[in-house]
Amino acid sequence: MQVAGYVRRYPRAADTCIGIARWWLPPGSQADPAVVLQALEALVRDGVLQARRLPSGECLYSAAGPGHDSEPRNED
Repeated sequence: MQVAGYVRRYPRAADTCIGIARWWLPPGSQADPAVVLQALEALVRDGVLQARRLPSGECLYSAAGPGHDSEPRNED
């Protein structure tokens, strides 16, 4: 999967679903944000990514660290 490969290459990377669809995927991929979101949620469930809920309501996705939980945390 391209997102999993991206976080292996750039382990400190973090972005929203829209940012990931725009910047982490190959140019011209024109990924549907709904499909990207489903893939991100699966990667969170699999322990590859972690999600943090921002005050805006968006989730920020990044590589999962040790002991992460799969539920988005609120960062108020």
